[in-house]
Amino acid sequence: MSNQRSSNAAPVLDKEAALLRMGGDEEILAMLGEAFLEDVPQLMDDLQKAVSDDDAKQVHYNAHKVKGLAANFDARATCEVAAELEQTAKRGDTSQAARLADQLKSEVEQLQAAIRQDVIQHS
Repeated sequence: MSNQRSSNAAPVLDKEAALLRMGGDEEILAMLGEAFLEDVPQLMDDLQKAVSDDDAKQVHYNAHKVKGLAANFDARATCEVAAELEQTAKRGDTSQAARLADQLKSEVEQLQAAIRQDVIQHS
């Protein structure tokens, strides 16, 4: 499995860029990958609850946390969706929160698979 979305799409994550930021240390990147896989399910559950509760402050908080974790892997699409959700929630607008949260969930699932395949298995 490749971390590519399709033949002309950007990769789900950019391992080379992430490794560069980690000083080339694959062990550190793998540890971050394991932490992501451990932490992100609860963050996504908390995000879904915040969306259901129409709690813009918690939507913002959880989207920000997901964005920060995804940034460790240069996961551009995940970060972009999380940032859009974060910014709309920051403005107090939760009208698009459910749609964006669903989109973020899809991106996070792809990122989880890419981390398992390209970061943890190859460390």
